[in-house]
Amino acid sequence: MKVLVIEDDNIHRMLVVSLLLECGQHTVLEAASYEDAKRILYGPDFIPLIISDIRLQNYLALELLEGAREDGCLEGSHVLMMTAHPEREWVLHAQRLGVKGFLIKPFALELAKKTIQKAIDELESSLLFDQRLASVGNLSPQDLERLKAHVDTTLTPHIGVRQLTELQVLFASSGLNHLCFCVKRIIHYKNRISWNRHVERKAIQDLRRHFFSSFDVFLTEQNNAECR
Repeated sequence: MKVLVIEDDNIHRMLVVSLLLECGQHTVLEAASYEDAKRILYGPDFIPLIISDIRLQNYLALELLEGAREDGCLEGSHVLMMTAHPEREWVLHAQRLGVKGFLIKPFALELAKKTIQKAIDELESSLLFDQRLASVGNLSPQDLERLKAHVDTTLTPHIGVRQLTELQVLFASSGLNHLCFCVKRIIHYKNRISWNRHVERKAIQDLRRHFFSSFDVFLTEQNNAECR
């Protein structure tokens, strides 16, 4: 799972990264500034979990996250906020944005780890639910094979927005919401005035790997459902 840690204090950022690594094998992205955080949030990669300090130097990270949510960049993501001063106004603002929990500085390490682990467990459960929904719904083994062949042919580095939109609809109708979010992020990125071809290709490669690594799970669940 990809996790973004937004924190301008090196010690606290390293501490959160360390706690994440204790919670499992995750790809951790780090942003030490408002600019770095914005670049990653508005990039093509779907990031399920975001852990951010409320303040970043002279900026309020809540404003960055609010803008990213309005632009659709946080759809499907869980957000945890860090703060040393849990002011009521900021907490209420964060809750309106759908923030799932808070890490209070200085960290009580066991409590912080439990909060992070809870968010990870909820996300992983939702991804597994998506997989099971696809496998025990209307998708037969033949449907899954056709879906696999279609994705293999269509999802290439040269894929256009129209084909991506068709894939997004296909994933959504198949119950593969987490893959749908990934495609939506790539479409959002391609529609920007300036974009990086190398970054886009990497995001497409990640999506292909994600889909095909999940494919055997989909098929196995379908077979198990039919046996029952």
